[in-house]
Parts: sequence; C-alpha cells; structure tokens
Amino acid sequence: MTTISFPVIQIEKTGKRLRNMRKENGIRVAALCEYMGGISEQAVYKWERGACLPTIDNLLALSHLYHVQMEDLLVYCLLYTSPSPRDCS
Repeated sequence: MTTISFPVIQIEKTGKRLRNMRKENGIRVAALCEYMGGISEQAVYKWERGACLPTIDNLLALSHLYHVQMEDLLVYCLLYTSPSPRDCS
C-alpha cells in the first residue's frame, strides 16, 4: 500500500517566523498594517502569537514585502498516512 503525505501548518512556529521576518526587515507593526491596507495591529499580533494565520491575500502581500515565496512564510511538517479504502481504485 502506498503511503501518502500531506503538509500540516505549525501555527505557533509560523507566527514566530512571521515576527522574525518583520523584525529582520526592520518593519514596525504600524507600518506593516498600513502596507497591508489598514489591517489592525491586533491582527498582526495574533499571527505572530500563533493564535491564527493570515489570509491567503495577506500571505501573498507579506511574501511580496519580504521578497520570499509564500511557502517560505510557513512552518509545516508532513504527516504520512496510508490511503483509505475509498482512495483505492
């Protein structure tokens, strides 16, 4: 039977990465909020605490701001599983 892998985002580690990237780029939270179209500072702090993830649109904006691929913003691990019987043909 073939093993299948799929990525699972580690939210808290992703938050730490987002915070580190912002600080490494010398960007204040207020400036980031302005760049992102007026999102709240509270939203940014929630991302950086790992309470939630940015939307896809916000991840895209962050990737452009930091000159990285969207995937580089995320910390994830791969989970492995065998296919369920309904996945088999």
